[in-house]
Formats: sequence, structure tokens, C-alpha cells
Amino acid sequence: MRNIYRKTFEQVRAPEDLWREIREIPAREQRPVCRRRVSGGVLAAVLILALTGTALAAVYHVEIRNFTPEQLAETGADHAYKVLTDVERTPLEAFSQEALDAAAGAERFWEQKFDTWAEAEDFLGTRVPGVEAPATLQLKTRNGELAEAELRSYPLPLQTPTDRLNIGVRATLYTENYVEEPGDNTFLYYGLPDPNYSMEREDLRYQLPDGEEAVMVSTWDDDSGGVDAFLVRGNIRYWVYATYVLYDRETVLEEVEFILQNL
Repeated sequence: MRNIYRKTFEQVRAPEDLWREIREIPAREQRPVCRRRVSGGVLAAVLILALTGTALAAVYHVEIRNFTPEQLAETGADHAYKVLTDVERTPLEAFSQEALDAAAGAERFWEQKFDTWAEAEDFLGTRVPGVEAPATLQLKTRNGELAEAELRSYPLPLQTPTDRLNIGVRATLYTENYVEEPGDNTFLYYGLPDPNYSMEREDLRYQLPDGEEAVMVSTWDDDSGGVDAFLVRGNIRYWVYATYVLYDRETVLEEVEFILQNL
């Protein structure tokens, strides 16, 4: 995004009292959701709503928590929100012996690139539907045992090859050795050009053809933006993310939807 960079922290080590305040944000303190007309194809499949309240997490497994101005000041960021997902842990016996051995032999993490997502999935030894593209598998360890496994890929070109649109896909699994809350992310945006400048934002719920639902957060300015989509499928947390410059926002949303439909 123009003069903006985003930092995403997996399990941010913020003071516990700050995270406690974030978890307790009441609905009236949530930042209003910006409304914007979307294309007919998107509108047919997407319901627009502000995502708040713990009940939503129980139903859709994904919850968006917006920072209050006071909490935002603690981070030093210009804009921030937290994503909480309800992900089941994967038992160690579900992974291949090769994956367990690779994790055991790594000090902190093990990483390897594969020619296809399917090859990385085969090495991991457990079912993780993904995209048809080269993929990287990263295994994170704790005390010599597998704690987290992540497959990531950059699947474009799928429909619209361009150097102005970048899309990534991550699928993450957590084991009993993962000591934090599985699947939490905090998104912090820095570097807004001036105090009077603000990005527009829209929170969406997208329903897949099979009835699953994903949460999408779209943030944009006049000529650039980003989309982060989250989907939980049992023990897998999917994150599809896109950044674009001088590109049609509705088309980017459709690209992200296309990938979600094919996971």
C-alpha cells in the first residue's frame, strides 16, 4: 500500500493486560465498518457485517477484534485489529515419521521448498488441501518436538497474472506442543502519510459453495489495498492474503474468493 507497510505478528507478545482489554472490547467500542458497493458476483456471495462478540467465534470459528484508540496508542501503529480463530490441535501421530524426525533435528524450525503443494502435503503426512503451485513447508519445534506446521504458497497466476497483484496462501496446523492460543494473529498498520489520512475498511463474511464461511478484511486507499481472508476447517487455519496497487478492488476480492473455493 502507498507509503504503508503492514506487520503481522503470530502470537504477539504484548502485555497480558493489553490483550485482556482487547478481548473484553464491547460491541459499542468497535470501529464502524466502512460500506462500499461490490460487484454483482461478489454481492451474491458475500454478507457484509461488523464481526464482534464471542458468540460469533463459536459459530464461524473466526472473530475480528478492533483496537480502541487507547489500545492503538499502546502499539504505536496507525491502524490495528486482532483475529482470533478456534482451531483444533492435530495429534502428533497424524504426521509422517519424516516430518517428526525433521522437526526433532531442528533447533527452532525446519523449512524446505517443494515443487508442488501436494509434495509438501505428502511429506507432512496429513491431509491439508491447498493450491496447485510450488510450496514451502515450515515446521516449528518446542523442546525437540513438532509444535506447528505451516504450508505456504503464492498461487498466481490463477486467473489474472499481473505484477500489481500478489496473493499468498498459508495453511497452519498446531499440535499439543504449541503453548499459545492456536491461530491468533494481530495486524498492525504503520506509516500513514498524515494525521488526516485514513484507510477505508470493510469486514465481510464469505460463504463457500459447500456452506463453509470465511471472514475477509479488506483495507484500501485511493490506489492500493489489501485483503486478508481467514477460514478454519477443523484443525487447519487458512489465511489467504492479497496486496495490490492500481488494481480494481472488486476483482481482487473475486481472486481471493476463487482461491478459497478451491482449497
